[in-house]
Amino acid sequence: MAGVAVLRTDLERDHLAARQPPSSIEFMALSALEATRREWEEGHRRLEAAARDAVGYRLLLDELELVLDGLRRRIGQTFTLDELAAAYPHSDRWIQELLAERETAPGWPARMTTVQDAAFHQYSRGAVDYRP
Repeated sequence: MAGVAVLRTDLERDHLAARQPPSSIEFMALSALEATRREWEEGHRRLEAAARDAVGYRLLLDELELVLDGLRRRIGQTFTLDELAAAYPHSDRWIQELLAERETAPGWPARMTTVQDAAFHQYSRGAVDYRP
């Protein structure tokens, strides 16, 4: 009978563990990913808000395509949101170099954050674990 009691206790513990909310570490990782995705969404909104100025919007779209090409080369076609988010903090340097090298028009530094965030937002939609 003692074996049955232990088995039952183990089953109860496993059942309770399965119903527990994520650990604080898992929650922090999820929160960090969600915060990063919000930054990307805000960049996308800024990009779309610029559509009223046809010339400025065209510049943004051209720069967006450059950054998307850079993401394809660096991240690849198969990736998760976590992998994309891990690349985000290190992207400033290569995006800055890319936009400076291919300067389509003066003023790219002022547009860089919008282009960077909008590109990550758009690219995130191709993640294997994407969810809106």
